[in-house]
Amino acid sequence: MYFFVKIKNFIFLFIRIFLVSFFDFVVFLVLLDIFNIRVFLKYG
Repeated sequence: MYFFVKIKNFIFLFIRIFLVSFFDFVVFLVLLDIFNIRVFLKYG
């Protein structure tokens, strides 16, 4: 039972880390998109 709880906690931790990194990646892509649009409007 204790082993099962440890595995469950590990899986939750892994999912949380994955979601946070995925969210950071999406934010990075959006910021990159905004930057590209600004550069395109400025010089394009």
